[in-house]
Amino acid sequence: MKVVAIITLILGSSHAFSIDRREALGFAATGVFSAYVVPPVETANAIRLPGQGPPPLFKVCELLETANDIGKIGIPKFKPNSIGSPEKHIPIIELDGQTVSMSANHVMTPEHYIQYMWLKDAKTNEVVLAKELAPSENAPLLKARVPSGVTLRPYLFCNLHQLWKGDEFTVA
Repeated sequence: MKVVAIITLILGSSHAFSIDRREALGFAATGVFSAYVVPPVETANAIRLPGQGPPPLFKVCELLETANDIGKIGIPKFKPNSIGSPEKHIPIIELDGQTVSMSANHVMTPEHYIQYMWLKDAKTNEVVLAKELAPSENAPLLKARVPSGVTLRPYLFCNLHQLWKGDEFTVA
């Protein structure tokens, strides 16, 4: 199905071009809805404006949490902690002073791997640290120094078992 009128209407432009629903989501993810229209360039991963890279990693993580299917607004596409075994997907947090290490007991193969790991501030609900992982990595690991007193919530995204959310923790 092609979406023409909606995109033209949202962009407020006289330029019309056809895109399918998947491409429309790519436009939303890359922030294409702006005051001007430049014909999109297709890449292997997403629809992008010429000269623009992929959407910022923080935005990708936010979109994984809020994604929904067309016509199912408010119904999350990736319900946290619902597919797969918890012992392999729940984020594991280790604290050493202000150093936070986030990991998971998960395999890392091209067929099945942890794709993204991120930490959100529990008070503001903003992504504060994110990492994209490759299947070639030995183990899923995100490590950082964090200020004392910050309360965070860990998340990860498995390419097969989708979104996983851990318990909040506070850095001493």
